[in-house]
Amino acid sequence: AGIAGGNLTTPLIITESGLLAGYLLNTAARLQTLASEYSPKESKIMATSSVVKNYYKENRVVKSELFACKLIHFFDNGLISFKGTRISSLEIIFREREKYRLSYEARMKQLYESLRQGLWKQKIFEDTIAVIIETCRRSPGFNIEIKSVGDVETLTNTSLSRLAERARHLYSKGEYLEAVSILALIKEQLEYVPDFDRLVLSYVREIHQRYHNIVSSYERRLEVEIYKKIDSIFNPQYKAAFYNAKKSTITYEKLRIHALKHRAISNRKNIWYSLIQHNLENMKMEIYAGKR
Repeated sequence: AGIAGGNLTTPLIITESGLLAGYLLNTAARLQTLASEYSPKESKIMATSSVVKNYYKENRVVKSELFACKLIHFFDNGLISFKGTRISSLEIIFREREKYRLSYEARMKQLYESLRQGLWKQKIFEDTIAVIIETCRRSPGFNIEIKSVGDVETLTNTSLSRLAERARHLYSKGEYLEAVSILALIKEQLEYVPDFDRLVLSYVREIHQRYHNIVSSYERRLEVEIYKKIDSIFNPQYKAAFYNAKKSTITYEKLRIHALKHRAISNRKNIWYSLIQHNLENMKMEIYAGKR
């Protein structure tokens, strides 16, 4: 209960049977659940921001061995929510081999701030990609073979970083469908890396889902634009083929993809941003711990 508390004014309940109950214990239990999710094989210690603040406050007067020898560090895990409550949590880094994570904590904090401000149009995607790239660069090297359709693919820190760079490039060019599709591929590939930071992965999952939720609406809006600009996109021969191809799904899909990418549709960004603006309430996200 104490590790979740650090607040003198928060009550701790002792039941008739001698058991502890109340907000502090509930918070500790939620942190324990999250710690087990992020680190199913090894111990992980998490604490609320109030505990960490008190740690620094107490060590201003009398420095403990932990503080003086810098035996522990704190990694900001952002906000977590449970049962209508939101708390700021941090992980205590005490293993030497895990200190590399501190090198991309600043990137995570940028992402937390962008999420807090709801900057879904541009910044959140960019910050997510930056986190993925920095985590891949700083993490211990991995080389994993996975089976794809009729082939074997090798995942490495470099290959995932390059994939993330491609997603960033496409998004900056307004190729939102491809960018979100590559983000989905990155998310799937990260699942194969056993020691990849599970906190980062959880944010990638949640953020991709919110962008994916508006993809269908975006495609429908672009298709409206195709018919408006049909004469600029296709010459008469292919225009006729486009209309006739509706009867043939495969041909139509190829022509549709060509049309979706055509430069004649110049208002992609406006459409994408307007859909994000329209769905801002649904795109809000936070990491949830325990039962809903």
